[in-house]
Amino acid sequence: MISPRPGAPRAHAALLAAGLTGLLAACTPTPSPTTIGSSAPAPPVIDQTDREMVALAFIAYTGERIEGSDSEVSQKLVPCFVDELAKQPLAKDWELVWGPVVYRFDFALFNDNLLYAVQRHNDPTNLTVSVRGTNAPALFDWLIEDLSVFRLHDWPYGEPEGLQPKIAEGTWKGLEILQKLVPPDRVPGAGKGISGFLGERVAASAPARTTIHVTGHSLGGALSPVLALWLADTRAEWDPDNLADLHVAPFAGPTQGDADFAAYYDQRLGTSTTRFHDAVDLATLIWATADMATIPNLYLPVAKMDEAERIALDALILGTEDKGYRQILADQPPLAYREVNPDVTSFLDQADWQHHCGYVCGLGVQETLLPVSEDCMTTPANPCPQCPGS
Repeated sequence: MISPRPGAPRAHAALLAAGLTGLLAACTPTPSPTTIGSSAPAPPVIDQTDREMVALAFIAYTGERIEGSDSEVSQKLVPCFVDELAKQPLAKDWELVWGPVVYRFDFALFNDNLLYAVQRHNDPTNLTVSVRGTNAPALFDWLIEDLSVFRLHDWPYGEPEGLQPKIAEGTWKGLEILQKLVPPDRVPGAGKGISGFLGERVAASAPARTTIHVTGHSLGGALSPVLALWLADTRAEWDPDNLADLHVAPFAGPTQGDADFAAYYDQRLGTSTTRFHDAVDLATLIWATADMATIPNLYLPVAKMDEAERIALDALILGTEDKGYRQILADQPPLAYREVNPDVTSFLDQADWQHHCGYVCGLGVQETLLPVSEDCMTTPANPCPQCPGS
């Protein structure tokens, strides 16, 4: 839920001091000095596709601070994304084919959601859909999507026999937004929603099968599995001949829904999903009660929660403990990398570092993933110049 740029921790700290922001801070990742025992499941083996997915997830943060109407911002972002894909070592094999498309809540200054799709060069049967995480300066994004967890919404798709899956109200709102995004004129895929676009691409490649990756970081790590499940449950509408293979790669995603939703997701897409999570990333520990209870000790002895942060966390636990939240693929092991940064002694700053750099270091992309520009002009500083412990 924290965008990968330096400076974000200060904004989070201010929100945390307000109260619910304590949880907002909790939404940021945190490190934990746990040791993997001999009987623990092996961490995921990282391959080139995984590294490409995290790059495409982080590229989605390009141009966060560009202002204007949804159409204006989407059009301005096209050359930014084309340039970003061309210069990123891990993305040079991909080209923009749909979007980027943004959505801005009424009265907001910055856009709140972004979605885009790419195709592997010269291979129309290999596509990736990337969902952006929270736009850090977009206050409405935090309030309406990230922190709307005190009410649940029924999952209306598919046939979850014996289950009554529910997702957080904010996650439902985010999915509704993604479902309705349509690129404007002068943006790739103009006039087509994401499912219609994918359906056309799948049909055009028939009888060959089409691989569709769905990825995202932070809020994008929460929304990308939900978007993929919606596509799976509505396949008859866009892929009636069942020619598409969905592969889901969420990074640093918070918990989306209750135990029935997790069980349903695991049944439907568990075998085609790798949930990338840093064991010391606090974002992946919210909103399941037992997971949140481990948060205060994540950074000890390097960084400790202050009293205000602990009170806010306790309030969030109290406010969500009756919702039955459970992480999807809860038994999938975390990344092997779980170093606390010894130079970051503030709890919130350590959490922010883990939520971004923990994945950069954990996936081994610190030398191949370039930081993206928030205005498409300024070259940003590298927030992860060194990986502790390596």
